[in-house]
Amino acid sequence: MKEVADGNNWTEIQNVKAAEHSTTKLYYEADDTDPLHGISYYRLKTMDLDRTFEYSKIDAVDRTAEEEFIVFYPNPASEILNIASSSKGEDIKFEMMDIAGKNSTFKLKKYKRTRSC
Repeated sequence: MKEVADGNNWTEIQNVKAAEHSTTKLYYEADDTDPLHGISYYRLKTMDLDRTFEYSKIDAVDRTAEEEFIVFYPNPASEILNIASSSKGEDIKFEMMDIAGKNSTFKLKKYKRTRSC
């Protein structure tokens, strides 16, 4: 995964090794653990075994606003659900629905933040 603020000088921020010779659809994740403030542009570089590569479309992320957010991933989840939030340690209450439509209410207590979002 590569990041750029000025549109010209791309910086590699994470490298994820792919499975070789896979015949099934695979999913990969990468996190920007030290994001730039303001607008950042991201793209992925995918490389084949023969070293040919291509770039993904460029996506922009604007971190200038002080908007609150909460993100749940992966979606759908089976055993583990990750939660990322801009909350500054306040309690968070949310509802989730299982595949059968049953609602469950959860309340997250104050927590120690492990990284900036």
